[in-house]
Formats: sequence, C-alpha cells, structure tokens
Amino acid sequence: MANEAMEVQISVLEIPSQSSPTDEIVGKGVSQVPNWVTWSNIASLGTLISALATLVIAWLTLTSARHAKASAEAADRSAKLAENSIVVAKNAYIASERPWVTVTPTLSSDLVKEEHGINFGVDYAVKNVGNSPALNVHVVYEVVTLKVAQDQYSGARQRTDQIGESGAGEHMGVQLFPSEQQIIRWKSPLTNDEIEKGHNDWSRENGYLPSFSIIGSVFYQSAFDAEIYRTGFKFNIYAFGVRGNPSISNVPDFEKTYSKRNLVLESCSSYKGTIN
Repeated sequence: MANEAMEVQISVLEIPSQSSPTDEIVGKGVSQVPNWVTWSNIASLGTLISALATLVIAWLTLTSARHAKASAEAADRSAKLAENSIVVAKNAYIASERPWVTVTPTLSSDLVKEEHGINFGVDYAVKNVGNSPALNVHVVYEVVTLKVAQDQYSGARQRTDQIGESGAGEHMGVQLFPSEQQIIRWKSPLTNDEIEKGHNDWSRENGYLPSFSIIGSVFYQSAFDAEIYRTGFKFNIYAFGVRGNPSISNVPDFEKTYSKRNLVLESCSSYKGTIN
C-alpha cells in the first residue's frame, strides 16, 4: 500500500500545470503586460500630438500672415501720407512763391464805325502781384453780344482758352517780374454780323446797339512748373447819361464815332472769371 501511495504521489507531482494565459498574465503583474498594448497607446498619443502641432502651426501661420498684412497696410498708409504731405508742401510753396497776374482793361479809343463793323481800342493793364517772374504773359479775348448770353460766353471762353493755351505753349507774350505792370494794347472789333445777331426788338426799334461785352483771359506761366495759369474776365460796356433799357448797355447807334468819355467798362458781377 505504501508503494502504491508513493506512486500516486509521484504521479500527481508529475502532472503538468494546466494554467491559462490569463492566470499567467495576472501572476506576472502589470509590468509584464504584452508589448502590443504599450505601443498602441504610444502611437495614439503621437497622433494626437501631431494633430495639435499641426493646429498650432496653422494658427501661427495665420496670425503671422495677418500681422504681415497689417504691417504692409500700415506701411502703405504711411507712405501715402508722406507722399501727400510732400505734395501739399510743394503746392503750398508754389502757391506762395509763384506769379499771380491780374488784368484791368480800359477803353483807349472811341467807338468807330467802319465798313465791317465797330472798332475800339482796349488797353489791358496786366500786373504780376506774385513773388516770382510770370512768363509768356498774353491776353486773349472776344467781343460778344448779350442776346445769345450764356451760350455765346461759354463758346468765347472755350475759344479763348484754346488760343491762349496754344500761345503759352509757343512761348508767346511778355515777361513780368514781381510788382511789374505792362500795358497790352488791342483793337477790339464788333462785326456787323455780330451786331445783327445781338439785336432784339427793343434795341432795334429804339435805335440802340445791342448790349456787348469783352470776355477772355490773361494767360501766363511760372518757372516752378509747366502749368498754364489764367485769370479770366468779363466786362460789359455801358454808356453814361443815356436813358433807355437799364438791362442793356444803352449805347445808342451812331453815324461815325461815339466818344469813349461816355463809355465805361464794368466788371460783370455775375460772371466768375477763372483764377488759377
């Protein structure tokens, strides 16, 4: 019996263990967790960090782009302000130092009736009231009647401006130093055709000439730039001591001459001559 018991004991001891893999894991402890679990966690963490880094880089890029754009816009504004300041300073300097020419016409002769119309002399006193010489100073004008009013005046201004600018471009005219004045003399014709167009029923029936005016500009240039400057004017011709229609010039028709002592040139208050 004793031998049988021993054999049984030996047989029991020789039976191999049938423990499961789970038991082995528990028995070995946490430190013995298989490698695939650890590497999976590390990979997930790496993906998260990479995504966060991408977001951070994108935000930094966007912020840098915004700052760069804002800096560029600020620099552009500063450059424009500086440029505008230079232009303003230059214009202010030119305005204070450039020539400024005034013009004052006076009748220098009687009205004289000739074959083709009426002629009369006008002296244009042009004066430089600026601080530097005025170059190529010349006067261009037309004599127009009142009947066609604004259309005629606008046409006269356009024609005289075109001629005046062309003359300045060709260096026509005189030179005026600061405070200097010169007289530019012209004969001013009022043609028979212009007189006929200017008549209205009242002037024709009452023996008056149609109202007429001198319209034009004095043109000149400066040494500071290539601009063509002008001072525009319009003067109506009136007769003294004649009773008639107060809305017209009241110059009576005449045979040969009409004395300049009975005439006056009056600046038109409703006409704003160009000064630039």
